[in-house]
Amino acid sequence: MDSEVRTLTIAGEVDRPLALHFDELLQLPAVERRVQIVCASGEISDVVMRGVALTHVFELARVRGTARMAVFTCSDGHQERVSLADLIQQEAFLAYWVGEEQEEEPDSLPRLSIPGKVGSKWAKRVHTIELR
Repeated sequence: MDSEVRTLTIAGEVDRPLALHFDELLQLPAVERRVQIVCASGEISDVVMRGVALTHVFELARVRGTARMAVFTCSDGHQERVSLADLIQQEAFLAYWVGEEQEEEPDSLPRLSIPGKVGSKWAKRVHTIELR
């Protein structure tokens, strides 16, 4: 898979735009949380997820005080818009390890994990986060 596809870009209302390769993401301080995934269909699963806290990524990118929302764009073109306040309050993170499987296949990208939110709002294979 093309290296560009394995890169997470953080742009928009930031002072330091970032382009983090998946391997670099794995080197950042990790958080591990047991979360309950509630799918839109009503199915509920409890899993342990590991990833990088969005607050850490936002600090690295130096998000501007004018930013109020993050737009997560997935490799399939799907987008999720989430307020920064919700992301911070819910301790959202970018998961690269779910349950007993590491999302480290050649085409892997992280998934947005927002504890307490319906799983259908958890964007998968995120390649761009634009702060607005």
